Amino acid sequence: MLGILIFLIYFLLVYFSYRSLKKTKLLNLSFSGGVLIGLIYFLAIPLFFILIIPDLHDPGIFVSSYNPYEDIKTTLNLYLGWVVVLIAQNSENHSMKNKSNDNTMDFNRYYLNPVKIVWTLLGFYLFISLYNGISTGMFSDGRHWHDSTRNDGALFIIMNNFANTYRVTFFGCVLYLLERGLFNRKNAILLVLALTMYDVFVSFNRITAVYFIIFNVIVFRNNILILIALAIPFIPLLVHVSSVWTWFRGAASVGGYSISGFIQTWQDVSDRYEAAAGGFIYQLNSIFESSNILVFHGIVENVGGMIPVFYGKTFIIRPLTTFIPSSIWTDKPKVFGVYMGEYINGMSGLALNSTLFGEAYANFLYLWPVLLLCALLGFSWVYRRLSFYMPCLSTMSIFIGISLWRFDMNFTVASLYSLVAISVFVKVVLGRKLVWGK
Repeated sequence: MLGILIFLIYFLLVYFSYRSLKKTKLLNLSFSGGVLIGLIYFLAIPLFFILIIPDLHDPGIFVSSYNPYEDIKTTLNLYLGWVVVLIAQNSENHSMKNKSNDNTMDFNRYYLNPVKIVWTLLGFYLFISLYNGISTGMFSDGRHWHDSTRNDGALFIIMNNFANTYRVTFFGCVLYLLERGLFNRKNAILLVLALTMYDVFVSFNRITAVYFIIFNVIVFRNNILILIALAIPFIPLLVHVSSVWTWFRGAASVGGYSISGFIQTWQDVSDRYEAAAGGFIYQLNSIFESSNILVFHGIVENVGGMIPVFYGKTFIIRPLTTFIPSSIWTDKPKVFGVYMGEYINGMSGLALNSTLFGEAYANFLYLWPVLLLCALLGFSWVYRRLSFYMPCLSTMSIFIGISLWRFDMNFTVASLYSLVAISVFVKVVLGRKLVWGK
């Protein structure tokens, strides 16, 4: 009986999520809409398979396996967080319903022209990523890609946060231009594909490929069944590549940046993967990062014991002080994922993601749904207000909401700083007074 109830609640939440997105015009979607889209990808889809095969485990994460029918506390908190996201999205939808969708809007009358914004985002991201790659020696001396990011200089911290924001929001800006008729579909897809391939080559991070997949699902949302049918033959290849990529990215740049080196490394890790490959649950993790749910389970089971309550340390204090180097403030809080790597796996420097809900739960315990809702509503309000000055920002913030499932709350605040910075830059470059049209 309990299992049937858990399944029923799941399908009700799926239905309300679908209905909430279906009735919202794309140009009326904003930050909370992106959070809901991210929930569908990173939580709803893998949770469906976990409900069918109720044994989520990962030998690389030192927590007990998650069974949604036995670990009721975790399941209820996942559902509770889902309801919080739905409330935030519907509140945002109500606030955005009167937003103009007039495709004849004269962007030349807006100070922050979205066409100039998209090229500025791309230019800044390419410059910062190339500069960081060269200055850290990642492109030349074969350092591990993750070791190259361990730099506490103020300039490096700022540039990394800016680059991350500009990469993420680029997808949203292109989507906005496509919806406004300023880009055609072919050019938009090729542009984001080029960025995806470049970022995968530079960072070996597959999350950008996830953004690309979600971008295409949104673009072809009216032909989603055709899109799925076309994708089915490639799913086995996608699963294999994504699974091997987890192994490949850690060793890819050790021998330096060369095509022959990459090919040899890929062959080596492919052989090791075939010898140690797990079952379906492992492959599910390679696409949907289902291990994040397992980490959240570990948090729910251990906060107040092995894991202390953070009382806003990473949810509030860390985001507000993100650009202060630890060399200046030696006790500066770390990002939440790093703490989880230490408490759960006992490994310093390892970051474990725990879905959108894990950080809120560990910071506020039983009050976490209220504080998370306040945060989502607050950020949604800020992005809506900023969109009056930068019309494409609402659509850009969709991908910030999606990325929140893979990053900490620190990223959301850092992205605001980053977008304000690029707004000021475009203002200075354009060098003319803002003129508003009715």
